[in-house]
Amino acid sequence: EIGRLEGSLFRGLTLGAVTLSRGGHPIVAIEEVSLSYSPRELWQNGTVIRRIVITRPRVVAAKQPDGRWDLGALVKRDARQQNRTGPGRAIEIQAIELVDATITLRDPFQFGAALVPTEFRSLNASVSFAYAPVQWTLVFDKMSWIGHAPDLTVTHFSGKLGRSTEEWFFDRLAVRTPRSAFTFGGQVLIGDRPTTLDLEVHAAPFAFQEWS
Repeated sequence: EIGRLEGSLFRGLTLGAVTLSRGGHPIVAIEEVSLSYSPRELWQNGTVIRRIVITRPRVVAAKQPDGRWDLGALVKRDARQQNRTGPGRAIEIQAIELVDATITLRDPFQFGAALVPTEFRSLNASVSFAYAPVQWTLVFDKMSWIGHAPDLTVTHFSGKLGRSTEEWFFDRLAVRTPRSAFTFGGQVLIGDRPTTLDLEVHAAPFAFQEWS
């Protein structure tokens, strides 16, 4: 649902009061979305969007009976490479700005030994995104948030991460919290072979309790 639409089809659009629902339940509500693009770049071999500014989005995500998150189930998966699927068209977003976002997870989410906060507030970010079936890369210029349940506030997050068929890769990822500061890079090799970690981590100081 879109409450307001302004701008030019040839330069960019602004959408207001945007709501994305599934099965009658709102999952994403956004105060305003601004897009800047070139029509030629939208319809070439891949899709290129020069800039997106998302102002005050509110996301509420939950797990479905099959264990998948309802937010992820919104994405159509029509390309396959080995055991990975994704959209069949290349996508590049050169600049994404997230302003004062709030994310709520109705179900707990655990990443290894760390419990991810179920509530993120004051989430602000400046990133870029590139996807080529079926690999993607995210570059973080900067990001910060206040996390609760459990508490995890990040004052700075930057660097690059991505996923391919055979690995997760990390490049100069830097994270700062009120009690920790660490950087890491390398790769996590996955696939048919046993998972292999090839990472270099510098963490001084580091307080694991913040992630528990």
